[in-house]
Parts: sequence; C-alpha cells; structure tokens
Amino acid sequence: MDDLPCSEASERNKRPILDVLASLLSDRPQRTFEIGSGTGQHATFFAAAHPQWAWQPSEQPPNLDILKQRYQRSELQNILPPISFEVGESMVTPGLHDAWDLVFTANTLHIMLPDRLPFFFNNANSLLKPQGLLVCYGPFMEQGEHNSVSNREFDAALKTQGCGGIPDISQLEMLAEANDLRFQQQIEMPANNRILVFQKIASFN
Repeated sequence: MDDLPCSEASERNKRPILDVLASLLSDRPQRTFEIGSGTGQHATFFAAAHPQWAWQPSEQPPNLDILKQRYQRSELQNILPPISFEVGESMVTPGLHDAWDLVFTANTLHIMLPDRLPFFFNNANSLLKPQGLLVCYGPFMEQGEHNSVSNREFDAALKTQGCGGIPDISQLEMLAEANDLRFQQQIEMPANNRILVFQKIASFN
C-alpha cells in the first residue's frame, strides 16, 4: 500500500496529459526535465508508460524528500534521480544546459509570483535543446478572462494564499518570446485546464 502523499488532481489528469505528450513527441528516445514534480505521480506514470523517455524530476528542497521516496519505490530505470531545482534560484549547470528535448511543468505557473515567471522561461530556454518543446499544463486566462467561474474563484483563493494567481496566456507568450521560445498551440484539457506548447527557436550562431 502506498503511504506517500497523493494528489487527487494528478491522478485525474495524468492520463489526458500523457495522451497529449505522446502526440507531441516522436517514438524515438526523449529526454524530459520536469520543473516542480510535486509528489512524482506524473513522473512515474509517464516513465512507466514510455520506457524510451528519460525523465528528470525536480522539486524545491522542502518537497524533495517525498519525490525521492516515490522515485526509489518505482524502481523505474528511465527516471533519473530527483534533483533540487528552484525557478530563479537554481543555476542551470553545464550538465543540464541544452540537454533536454522537453521541459514539462504542471500546475506550477499559478503558484509562482509574477516576478518568478521571467526566470521560468529563462530557465526553460537554458535547459532545452534547439527546437525542444516547453509544455505547461494548468489553468490559464485568455485576454484577461477566465474560462470558468470555478477558475475565477480559484484565482482569488490563490492570491489570498500569497500565490501569483492564474496567468494570462498573452503575458506568457511575451515572456516566452523574450527568451527565444515561440508559442505553438494551446490544447483544451478536462476540468477547465489547458496545455500550452512553446518551442525553442533554433540558434545558428
């Protein structure tokens, strides 16, 4: 019996997210860096479903222990040992730089304060190979509007808790473009969520 903390939202959304990732990635081996892996439920589910994907989980130091425990129990060979990583605080070391086909994050951008978001896209650019993909899952506003009453209420609750709140897609597009990440598409997901896909612009320097 798994006595580790479990996110019910992650259990619900892991299959729809996996279906999208599988449609975006080819069948060849892929290397993914996940920012904010949380309980590790996504990492273990995705890695088990696609053994050709090498998955690097990461978390902030206070939450890293749970992630490490789930990694150890999974015994999956294609999950790399979880590492500490904080947006805007952690350096993208040479071993991580330009090393990843995909940077993935789920339900993190509405937690980050607005001044962290530019660092997020800067970090993603540093991590990705040229033409690599950044995939962000979560709730997002569009043109200043929420796509549901529940998201509007969730946004207000987040801000009272000291979080940044649900970001607007147009704001994220501008921050991404400033870091050589071009917006490709948005995909509607269950429960009023979306997936946003960005691609690193190839450099010929």
